Amino acid sequence: MDTNDFSVIAKTKSAQISTNGVERGGSHCPLSQLPNDIFREVFVHCLPPPRHVRSDPCLPPLLLTQVCSRWRAIAISTPRLWSTIHVRSRVNDECRGKVDGHASKREEGISLWLARSGARPLLVSLGSPSSDFLQDDDYENCEDMARLLVQFLPLGDRVRELRLHIASSTLMSITNLMQSCPLNQFTKLNRLELRLEVSPADTYGPGDETDTAQGLRCFKLGDITSLQELVLHDVPSSSATRLAQLIPGSRLHSLTIKQHISIATVTTLLRICTNLVTFRAHISEYPYESSMWPPSSGSEKITVEKLQHLALDLPDFGDLAGVDFFAGLNLPTLKSLQLRAEEEHKNFHVLSTIFERWGSSLISLKIETTFLPTFAVMGILEATSNLVQLHLYDHCTPPQGSECEDSGFNDEIMEALPPKSDEDDSYLIPNLQYFRCEGSSALFSDAALDNFVVARSTSPSAARLKQVLVRFFRCRVEREAFS
Repeated sequence: MDTNDFSVIAKTKSAQISTNGVERGGSHCPLSQLPNDIFREVFVHCLPPPRHVRSDPCLPPLLLTQVCSRWRAIAISTPRLWSTIHVRSRVNDECRGKVDGHASKREEGISLWLARSGARPLLVSLGSPSSDFLQDDDYENCEDMARLLVQFLPLGDRVRELRLHIASSTLMSITNLMQSCPLNQFTKLNRLELRLEVSPADTYGPGDETDTAQGLRCFKLGDITSLQELVLHDVPSSSATRLAQLIPGSRLHSLTIKQHISIATVTTLLRICTNLVTFRAHISEYPYESSMWPPSSGSEKITVEKLQHLALDLPDFGDLAGVDFFAGLNLPTLKSLQLRAEEEHKNFHVLSTIFERWGSSLISLKIETTFLPTFAVMGILEATSNLVQLHLYDHCTPPQGSECEDSGFNDEIMEALPPKSDEDDSYLIPNLQYFRCEGSSALFSDAALDNFVVARSTSPSAARLKQVLVRFFRCRVEREAFS
């Protein structure tokens, strides 16, 4: 059975739910003594992540309606359980064969789901076609997406978040879809996540626009006046200027680009998105020639006054082009930083530049890389004295039995974090409350970790630890040995 088939809601809306032990136990069952409001809070916490709520009878919220009549009544009368909805679209050929019966039942199920949401703001996810046809070069779901969007347009003032996964073999289909269902009718849409898959062989109209760029142009993102958060899975990678023309830069508070883009494109986006608070991107590679890299020592710095959260995937932490990029940024309010390097590099010039500029202002830091030596980790800790959250993730896989003496995750690091006494104020990161250390080379001893946790939890001068998560490589080796 399709686990995202909304016809199951229509089929079970009048079904008789038999009582179970909860009701048969009457006053002797502890659960029966709980008030409905407690049940509602528990039910809400049972929901899966927001963009994965489906009409699966084996998952909440539908599962909660099948336990007993009381749970069903509570669940149906709790709008928060139904304010998030994901509908998987179908390819056109599949849709044409079932449109009369199956589609009408699906529409009835969606209507019933939305009726249970009351007047709450909605998070809507449409598309995410099944992987079985994504492998086919000739796929199309625009016809079904049109049917779905038409059903949600009357609720345009309630939809706050919209996630679309559109697959098309022709740009004309996307154009027709957006003409019949313009996104600016969602008058209070705050967040849009868009995944657009277009056949590379397709061409459309005059000029030299790429398929992806022309496809994005069809959505007229600039007309969505309430849009503040934008997530793009597919962007034109050949032209930074072209991408900048397709997004409402000055209105955005959050921008995430999930496709690899050039460092020149990142630079252009930061120039036009002057009000960003959050920015996430994947930089594909550093330029090989200086002529390919816009900034220079005499260039004006790129200032993003409100940017507080920056997450970047970088080629590595050593290339001088990366140093030039960060040296050309002026981010006066930066507080949270996530960095990931895809390749190992013997130098760490990029990290040195970053922490020299913003180390003391950071409150949250995550670094994920192939290998971080001890001296690099120590330099980071010494430069980030005000951190509250620290997450280190090392992908290094040392040979079995190797001690990795120059690994960043050893006793030297752990001994630098806890105070030696109640009067000691020379330890690193006194405000640390959340510490997470993952990676295959986390080889510090149990004793060092115990001392860190106990000392930071009992010292009057240190912030109290709230969460510690450490995953050791040696545990992994033991599991593999017994598998």
